[in-house]
This record gives sequence, C-alpha cells and structure tokens, in this order.
Amino acid sequence: MTHVREARKETLSDIDRFLKQLCIEWGFCSQLTALELTIGLKALDAGLFADAVLRAERMVPADEEAWKHRLESKFIEQYGQFVALDVGDIA
Repeated sequence: MTHVREARKETLSDIDRFLKQLCIEWGFCSQLTALELTIGLKALDAGLFADAVLRAERMVPADEEAWKHRLESKFIEQYGQFVALDVGDIA
C-alpha cells in the first residue's frame, strides 16, 4: 500500500512542477495545486486540465478558446491524452 501512496504523491508532485512551468512560461500563476485539480478523479485528461487552469485564472471568455487549445496541447506533450491518478490498480 505504501508504494501506491508514493506513486500518487510522485504524480501529484510532477503535476505541481508542470503547473509551475506554465506560470514561468505563460504567466498562468493562479496558485492552483495538483491536489485541488485532481480531487475525486481517477484520471486527469487534457480537457479537464485546461478547463481547471482557465477557471483558476478567471480567463476572459474571448481568449479562452485559444488558450484552452494551447493548454491541452502542452498537457498532451507532457503526459499524453491523460495521466492516471487511481494508482491503486498498479501492481
């Protein structure tokens, strides 16, 4: 069970690093954390990620669509279509 908790902790730490990278590169510095972003989720996909970041940033609707696409692309570049969060099934 300890390896499961460690794997989830490592995944959340990686997502936090990715959020910090977005702050540095694109100015998305809303203080959103991986834990807040993933509560209750078994997986985080590019669309959910982009929506959460844009909500946290209180993005102007006129700019939202273009930024959503960019955020989704950046997420997919980093993780693929999704990142598994329910690591309880990992052997």
